[in-house]
Amino acid sequence: MNKKTIAAVLAALILPTAAIAADGAFAADKNLKYTFGELGYNDLDAGGASIDGLSVEGSYEFTDLFFGFASFSDIGGDGYDSTTLTFGAGAAIGLTDKVDGYGKIGIVQNDTSSGAFDADDSGFALEFGVRSLVAQNIEVFGDIQYVDIYEDSETGFELGGRYWMNSDLGFSVAYTDVDDTDGLMLAARYHF
Repeated sequence: MNKKTIAAVLAALILPTAAIAADGAFAADKNLKYTFGELGYNDLDAGGASIDGLSVEGSYEFTDLFFGFASFSDIGGDGYDSTTLTFGAGAAIGLTDKVDGYGKIGIVQNDTSSGAFDADDSGFALEFGVRSLVAQNIEVFGDIQYVDIYEDSETGFELGGRYWMNSDLGFSVAYTDVDDTDGLMLAARYHF
């Protein structure tokens, strides 16, 4: 079973559950905030090439259910350079009194150059994930991601943890694996 099929099956399972929860059938109050700014550092391995760079993300919660987001990343190394801009909307719900579930859909603009190769393409991205406060100041999170940019699609996941210094400032470490790119991401997040 390929990654596209796995992603489609997971989306088919998650979307109805999210719709039922949003309708109030078993939705609990959300535990976490979705209005924040985040600055991250990415240290990745892309098909044997070591690349790194910075990323910035912002999110604003418009209602108890819906939020908007935007992110920008600039990574490079070993003759490779990539900038990506993503913006879109999402929904978050309380699955239990300790676990939030969310989904995001966005438009992606990517500019990549590597040697003689240069591409400037756009597409869309989907992300489904869960976040949970396992202790008063410790959050764990995970998500499944699908990105489709001009006849090229990638599927992957992210797993990580975040330590909240106080109710607004948190620091995270996460492992990400998307097709032939994997590595660590460090970030600082601040709630507004």
